[in-house]
Amino acid sequence: MSHALNDVEALAVLRSGDAIGLAEAMAAFAGHLMQQGGAHIAAPMGASAVAALGNSPKAGLLAAGLELRVLLSASPQGREALRDLGFQPLLEQVERE
Repeated sequence: MSHALNDVEALAVLRSGDAIGLAEAMAAFAGHLMQQGGAHIAAPMGASAVAALGNSPKAGLLAAGLELRVLLSASPQGREALRDLGFQPLLEQVERE
């Protein structure tokens, strides 16, 4: 997925039942949240990065993006969508387990 989905496109993906399309849309959204939180989706980070931001809106956005990234890593489609955005370290760890 090369661009952020608008509302109409997102609704179409949800209605279609396309698991890959949904995973790509959610990965793009996770990337957007993390960018707004001051990080890139490919950056290996966790809760300590959120804690470093303190009680701020950026911390909330980063936490949401990180949580969504973890949830996406639980499915093959999610892992592929994350891989397409450049995220590898977590994926390699999940695939080893």
